[in-house]
Amino acid sequence: MLDHSQSLRKVKIKLMAKDPFLATLALDLPTRFTDEVPTAATDGLELLVNPSFWADLSDAHKIGVFTHEVLHVAYMHTFRRKTRDPMLWNVAGDYVINLVLKDENYQLPDGCLYDTQYRGMSTEEVYEQLIKNNPPMNGNGNGDPLGSDVLKSPTDKNTQQQVASKISNAKLATASSGKGIGPKGTEISRAVDTILRPQLPWYSILLQYCTDLKNQEYSWSRPNRRYQDVYLPSLQNTEYGMGGINVFIDVSGSIDDKTLNVFLAELKNIWESCNPDWVDLIAFSTKLNPATRIEEEWNAKFDTKSTGGTSGGPVLNYINSCKEECVNIIFTDGYIDTPHTNKKNVFWIILDNPSFKCPYGRILHLES
Repeated sequence: MLDHSQSLRKVKIKLMAKDPFLATLALDLPTRFTDEVPTAATDGLELLVNPSFWADLSDAHKIGVFTHEVLHVAYMHTFRRKTRDPMLWNVAGDYVINLVLKDENYQLPDGCLYDTQYRGMSTEEVYEQLIKNNPPMNGNGNGDPLGSDVLKSPTDKNTQQQVASKISNAKLATASSGKGIGPKGTEISRAVDTILRPQLPWYSILLQYCTDLKNQEYSWSRPNRRYQDVYLPSLQNTEYGMGGINVFIDVSGSIDDKTLNVFLAELKNIWESCNPDWVDLIAFSTKLNPATRIEEEWNAKFDTKSTGGTSGGPVLNYINSCKEECVNIIFTDGYIDTPHTNKKNVFWIILDNPSFKCPYGRILHLES
């Protein structure tokens, strides 16, 4: 089998110049050349491309086909299908995607579906129209070379959230650069926002908040920690940016090691994506343990000694006395006193306690 890595790399570079959002998302998606598919396809987790089909495409068509598959992921077509007819859903998705691609001057191979009567419709709306019209279907989407490219995907909630988070990360990173994800009002923006809003887990909400902090801009002076093999711009804080992140972790015994490791893994993702000046990990029970500061290299080892019981007093005292501009994250089961603070940027990550309330800060819930 011929090595198509060079041509794929060229496609990704050209896509970065044309659409940073889709290119950033593509960097998070493995691409595999295989004879398992006749042309190109995706299961929402990876992109699959037939090497012979790819070799016969022009450079312009390679970009169009690759972007077509990435858009299927961005629209989460594999997960939104549910119990609908797979072929008809595939056709509906292709109509929606190809309208966007044509409007943005991408080139697609002959036979790809395109009909302006579906402009402005969601994939679900196009699907309903197709059912009413009862179009004839054959094995490859009525002649469409990409008519069988939405494959079956895992249906578990965790997998869907992982894919949603990848889309969210790409969207937020691109928005922070000032470029957005395409012309305002396009189907890309509407569809991605609609898909993600009900599915964002706590860490994506927190990531979005950190990314949206005022006066942040992209800088080429500091490499993005998430993509070590590709030199991409990173978020560079200005005088009034987010600065650092204080992370207070309840070690009174209510949070098990597995849940703590999941929390730290997502925290690392925020650290890599937002490039704060520093992250301080501070364990607490009735007292605060010494802080572990993370700056250049991620190291989640910190003092987990507990004095028994839980008190929010030392945490809020620390937040109130902190002179540095920072985000404050408190990870606890919520069975804790909540002394007042006038500080902004306070997030409560609450484990298995949906009744927790606090008059200040943002409350995000986590299930073990």
